[in-house]
Amino acid sequence: MTDYLRRSSIKFLSKVMCCGWLVVILSACAPLDILTASDYAITSAALSPNGDKITMAVWPRSGGLKRVLLYDLKGDAFRLLPATESNWQPSEPVFSNDQSMIAVGAFCISECPDKNDRMRHLIFMTEENTWKVVASGSGFRGPPKFLPGDRRLIYVGGSLRPGTRPLARNPEPAIIDLKTGKEIYLSTGGASFYLLHAPQLGPDSSVWFIGIGPSERDLEKRVKALDKQAGNVASIPYQLPVKDIEGDVVSHGGLKIIDVVAAFTGRDDVAHLTVASNRKRVFFVDSITVGRSRLEERVHMLEAGKIRTLLTTRINIERLSVSADGKTALILGDPKRRGRAGLQDFFILDVNSSVLRPLPLLDRIHAFMQKTK
Repeated sequence: MTDYLRRSSIKFLSKVMCCGWLVVILSACAPLDILTASDYAITSAALSPNGDKITMAVWPRSGGLKRVLLYDLKGDAFRLLPATESNWQPSEPVFSNDQSMIAVGAFCISECPDKNDRMRHLIFMTEENTWKVVASGSGFRGPPKFLPGDRRLIYVGGSLRPGTRPLARNPEPAIIDLKTGKEIYLSTGGASFYLLHAPQLGPDSSVWFIGIGPSERDLEKRVKALDKQAGNVASIPYQLPVKDIEGDVVSHGGLKIIDVVAAFTGRDDVAHLTVASNRKRVFFVDSITVGRSRLEERVHMLEAGKIRTLLTTRINIERLSVSADGKTALILGDPKRRGRAGLQDFFILDVNSSVLRPLPLLDRIHAFMQKTK
């Protein structure tokens, strides 16, 4: 296995395969001092639509459940949200478009009352200061994102694979209506994927996502023709045409590779795909090998059919989120590329100027969380 493939496999597992759940699994089966170098690890984070707040999942080194933390960039203040229900591990918090709600995926880590009910969606209502279960029951439910209007969530759905790891069998993009509770699965036709990640509404009102290992023969040939370093397990962006996104949404037309992105990255995989909620700018990340297998990562923006490279950096990018207007990006990553959970910190990227500035919060989060014990 080449250095690139070895790193791609690790990155793929941590960012895609478990859809944000890997740190839950590791906490149960590996020594915590190996995983973290501080008492708290920031496992995921997202920027608010207006760019003035950050929501993050913070994991205590001593074990136990993650907590969701808010940071106000203007007021320079932290707020710890109430804990989720016992034994339910929250992950990947995201803001609603009006910032009145925060949604998370939640996974039952022990003493589950129902072995078939292991993955839920929770929403924190800021005015009520409480968590609300909005989706539960059998099946796989990946971390959600809000669709425009905040009436619906989009996520990866499917059946749970046997075993303790929360992995989806035959994953597909799924949507739940928060008022009716109705869940709708968007068929990818004959192109079932081994793994599917980060579905969201794209600029053309189709659903964009990252897929790995399509079973459909023509798509498989297309992936091979792209000559990606990772071969048949290449991480490729796709678009799924849909109609009636506000109503009884259904797939409409054939699944396509997003060629403008996939071809641009050459032999490198796409590690992140993030669409600004105004759907005018799309951001993606790829990794490149330089020198003696030293790796750098590049942040790109797609706008009006054209791609601009915003940043080439040594930061090991774990999460990338953007403001609604796509003018500000938040990066959670480790500039020293140590490959260990708990060493990531924040960086703010001014998209128009491509200026990156550090936002060192990890030590302050440690101090804040210690005070709240």
